[in-house]
Amino acid sequence: MPRRRQLTAPARSPVTATLTAGALVALAAAGCSPGAVAVAPPPADPRADVACAALHTALPQQVLGGTRRETDPPGSRTAAWGKDPLVTLVCGVPAPAPPRAASSADLVEIDGLVNWLPVPTDAGGYDLYAYGRTVWVRVSVPRTDRNPVDAATDLTPAVARTVPAG
Repeated sequence: MPRRRQLTAPARSPVTATLTAGALVALAAAGCSPGAVAVAPPPADPRADVACAALHTALPQQVLGGTRRETDPPGSRTAAWGKDPLVTLVCGVPAPAPPRAASSADLVEIDGLVNWLPVPTDAGGYDLYAYGRTVWVRVSVPRTDRNPVDAATDLTPAVARTVPAG
């Protein structure tokens, strides 16, 4: 059994909910190709190219029960699954702010393979960062009834195989 802990979503304010809904409307109006999910790629970083390309090909077809979807723009640094909730992955992101050494109490270890640093978002979900890897990987899980760590559980084997610890 994977080792994980239950995360609870922070309270969501009406302003945050309105901003989130406005952002979704703006993305829909931007004319993304049908079925593709708008996921902003990180800044170019040649040091991350090999690991991110390997990760992209190793990613599972399902995360949190959602099927893998195309991203807009397409590329090897982004991935998405599902619809409700929509889970996104971005490889080669900057370290979460503020940069600090996480204590073991902050980390969620999955199967002894990857430590994940959960960071609550303003919208009530979590950004989960693969911690202690040569390349930062961020998995964004919106507010959901499911444990967001389950997304990390689904992605851990691919991250462990393709993104070296370092």
